[in-house]
Amino acid sequence: MSIKRLIFISSIAEADIFLGSARPGDLCIALTPRARSYLLKNGVVAEDTTRYFTNTSHENALIRSKEIVGWIRDRAGLSGASDNIASAYNDMLV
Repeated sequence: MSIKRLIFISSIAEADIFLGSARPGDLCIALTPRARSYLLKNGVVAEDTTRYFTNTSHENALIRSKEIVGWIRDRAGLSGASDNIASAYNDMLV
């Protein structure tokens, strides 16, 4: 069977969405143990990331993700809004 779609799932909510649109040939990679367990319980063969990424790769991705989130937070803003509204806006955006 050839792979038709590559799906990354990191939460139960994402898994539920995927379950409604799963197709034969999908390669599903669960990014968390909880998501993988949930998918397996629902009949989806989901792999974890250890086959594809080393521990160093995971560490580098986390470091880079933190840098990117910081960059977005520094540049995204809602001018003229109260601090609480601006903070909520940034949280939803990122």
